[in-house]
Amino acid sequence: MKTYFKLFSLLVFVLVLVSGCKKDDDPGETEAERQQRLVSKTWATGSVSYTEESTPLAGFDDFSITFNSTGTFSTSGGQAGVSYLPSSGSWSIDSNDLTALTLTDNGNTVEVDIVTLSETAFVFNVAGPGVKATDPDRTVRYDLVSQ
Repeated sequence: MKTYFKLFSLLVFVLVLVSGCKKDDDPGETEAERQQRLVSKTWATGSVSYTEESTPLAGFDDFSITFNSTGTFSTSGGQAGVSYLPSSGSWSIDSNDLTALTLTDNGNTVEVDIVTLSETAFVFNVAGPGVKATDPDRTVRYDLVSQ
């Protein structure tokens, strides 16, 4: 009887060891899944601010951006087409870095860092100007919600 108990204990130990080492089947989000979440929606302003401040920047109340499945985008409303963010053009997500969004308009390329992208929220950072012309560039944070 002790032999069966030892064999049973050894079998249970091996099963626990093997199942604990099983590779995770979920490789994470793919580029296509991330793109699908971004497109065919209009993202409207929740708030726009400098990353180091919580006070919203003025003039962005009705800003929105729409990404199309054809690889184009357009902005509208307040502050659309500011110097650091094109008003329309093409977009792509880097397949090697799913947090890197590239916006291109007439040969000008802007790199956007995706902070959050869910079904209802899109938060990104982009290098923007300082408050005055003499200020150094600062990072602008867009907190957008799906419409």
